Amino acid sequence: MIFNNLYGNRVLRFNVVIKKAFPLLGCILTILACSNPINQISDSTRKNFKIQDFVINEPISILSDNGIYHFFFINANSQKIHHAISKNLINWELKDHIKLSDESHLKVGFVIDSLNSAGYKTSEIWPFVALLLIPGGDSKYLPSIAFSNDYGTTWTKSNRKTNLPEALLNYPQNVNIFWHFQTKKWLMTVTLPNHVEFYSSADLHNWEFESLFGIDFFPDNIQWKNTTIFPFNDELHWCFLIDLGDKMTFESLETVYFIGSFNGHEFHSLSDELHWLDFGKNVTGSLITKAEDHRRISIGWKYQEENRMIPIFPRELSLINTNGNLLLSMRPISELNNLRTKQKIITPLEINYKSGDTLLYSDLKLPVEIILKYKTVGMEKGSFPKRFGLCIWNDTEKLNLGYDRIGYYFMDRASPTSNYVENLSKMSYYHSDSSLTMHFLVEKSLIQFFVENGQMVLTEDFSQWEKTTKISLKAEKGDIYLIEGRINELSGQ
Repeated sequence: MIFNNLYGNRVLRFNVVIKKAFPLLGCILTILACSNPINQISDSTRKNFKIQDFVINEPISILSDNGIYHFFFINANSQKIHHAISKNLINWELKDHIKLSDESHLKVGFVIDSLNSAGYKTSEIWPFVALLLIPGGDSKYLPSIAFSNDYGTTWTKSNRKTNLPEALLNYPQNVNIFWHFQTKKWLMTVTLPNHVEFYSSADLHNWEFESLFGIDFFPDNIQWKNTTIFPFNDELHWCFLIDLGDKMTFESLETVYFIGSFNGHEFHSLSDELHWLDFGKNVTGSLITKAEDHRRISIGWKYQEENRMIPIFPRELSLINTNGNLLLSMRPISELNNLRTKQKIITPLEINYKSGDTLLYSDLKLPVEIILKYKTVGMEKGSFPKRFGLCIWNDTEKLNLGYDRIGYYFMDRASPTSNYVENLSKMSYYHSDSSLTMHFLVEKSLIQFFVENGQMVLTEDFSQWEKTTKISLKAEKGDIYLIEGRINELSGQ
C-alpha cells in the first residue's frame, strides 16, 4: 500500500516520511437553512435565490458560458434535476426542473460543446450536451445523449448511438467531462472503488480507454467515491481531487488532492505526500468551473443530517510553491468584497492570559468575517502562550479556534456550562514566521477557519440558529500581542 492510516490525525505516507505540514485549503460561505421543497418556491423568490438555499442531494455540474454560470443538481425532495443560473456565483435564478428522460434516477455529465464536436448546433448558441445513464432492466444502465440549443431550458434526446465506457455502465455515476486543448479531445474520469480510469472522445459519442491511476494507493477498506481533475492557468500543472469513503461504514473521509501533470493520456503525480482539501468532517465533492477572467473556481459541499448537502461559498484556486512543494491555495472569490457592509477595526493590543479572555462582541450579528494578525516572534520561548486564538460561543456551545505552539492549528467544541471539551480537528503545521494571520467566516450553521495563505482550512458545524453570539480573544499560559484585526459584517446576499 502506498497510503496508510487515513484515520486519527490523518497521518499518511507516500513512500517518504511525512513532513511537518499537511497543506490544504478552504474558504468561506453564506448558509441559510431551507425546509421547503424547491418546487414550492414562489416565482419572485426564484429570481433572487441563493445557492445556499438549495435542498441538494447530488451536485452535478457548474458550467460557465459568456459570464453566466449554470448549476445542475438533483433536488433532495423531488429527486429531479434542476437548473439555476447566476452572474456572480452568489445570487441565482432558479429555473424549472429539466426533463432529460422519462426515467428517474439518472446519472449525468454536462458540457458546453463550444466546438460543436457532436454536431448538435442549430443556431448561434453553443449547444449544451448531457451524457446520460438511464436505468434499464436487471439493474443495468443504458447510455444516451440529450442536447439543448436554448441554454439548457429545453432538451432533445439524440437518436444517435452512444458508446459510453463499460466501466461507467458497471459503476454509474455523475461524471467529470472536460475538453483537452492539446489533444483536441474530450476527457472523462470514471471512478471505480479503488482507482480512476481516463477515457477520451472526439465527438462525445464514442469513448476510448486511455489510462488508469491509483491502483493500490489506499487500504482495502477505503473506497474512491468521486474524482475531479482540472488544469491551472499555465496548462502545465493539474490538480486531481479524490473523494474517499469507508467501504464498511459508508462514511465519507473527505477529499484529498494531488498536484501533477496530465498530457491527455496519463496523469503523473508530482506530490510526494497526500494533501487534504479540508480538515473539517464531511467536506467533499467540489465542482470546478472557470471564470471569464480565467480564475479557477470551486464550490465544495458539507454533508449534514439526513444526507443534506450545504454548499460552501465559492473559492478561487491557485497553485503556490512552498519550500519546493507545489500546493493548492484557496481564498474566497473576489465577489466577497461586495458583501462587506460594515467594518470594525481592532486596534493593537496585548492579550493577558491572567486577565482572562478579551471580549470583542457580546451580541454579534452573523454572518461575519474575522481577520486577526498576531506577533509570533519568540514562539520557542517558555513565556510564549501554549495556545492562542478566538473563542466564539452562544447559549448552546462554545468553539475555541487557534494555534498550539506544539505545532498545529485546532478547533475544539465545548459546552458553555461544563468542562467537557471535544477535539474536533487538528491541522499539523509548525509556524515559524514572525507573524501569524487567522481568517474566519462565521455563519448561522457553519464556521470556516483558514490559515497559511489558504493552504490549510478547517470547516465545521456551528449551531447558532438565531441565538446571541459572543466572540473573544484568548491566550493560555502566556501573553500574546495582536498586531491588527478587523471584523467585517456581511450582507448575506
